[in-house]
Amino acid sequence: MQKLGPPIVLIKINGARAKREASFYVQLSCHPHIVRTYGFIDSDSSASIMLVQEYAPGGDLSNLL
Repeated sequence: MQKLGPPIVLIKINGARAKREASFYVQLSCHPHIVRTYGFIDSDSSASIMLVQEYAPGGDLSNLL
């Protein structure tokens, strides 16, 4: 059996909380060991927020541990 990739976890949170968390990620961007978040896009046409983050090559943290 072929493994298709890591599992994806989705959680549903309200819009105000999502915006607070996205703003927090932007504030953490100055930390050298955290992927930089440049900003977020709040879509009026859908109930979603998209984070704009730097590309981090080399896989995820679980591969390094």
